[in-house]
Amino acid sequence: DDGLASLFGGSLTGGDPAPEAPSAAVVPAPLPGGGALADAEALLRVCAWDRVDALARSGQSLAHALAGARAERGRGDLGSALARLRAAVGEAAEDDPAYLAALVESAELNAGTGKLRAARRLLDEVEDIDPTHEAARVERIRRGIQLLRG
Repeated sequence: DDGLASLFGGSLTGGDPAPEAPSAAVVPAPLPGGGALADAEALLRVCAWDRVDALARSGQSLAHALAGARAERGRGDLGSALARLRAAVGEAAEDDPAYLAALVESAELNAGTGKLRAARRLLDEVEDIDPTHEAARVERIRRGIQLLRG
């Protein structure tokens, strides 16, 4: 006994190996920008949804909308997250540093709300613009869509 059994429900030094952690390649890309957006990114990692939302509302950029959508998603409100991103993406230029990340996030949200064709179209657009952008994450989303379709 390593003394941790009471905290974690078992010893950390023996028994079954821990499940594989997700690779960094499937974690959403960091928000582009510094300052408040860097703080929002850090707060996303610790599930401080209200604080992220407040920071997201402090700006009008696509990256701010993406931060806010990720906070909504964290709260479990996929519909609000998707609506927030749709509005922002519709006004953004394709060369915006957050554009592709917003499309990938939108694809996940569409799939999560049952709009699988819309999700696939967004992933196709991402790959058409930059086939290397979050490629591992895009592939995992595509696999998830296949699994949902049965």
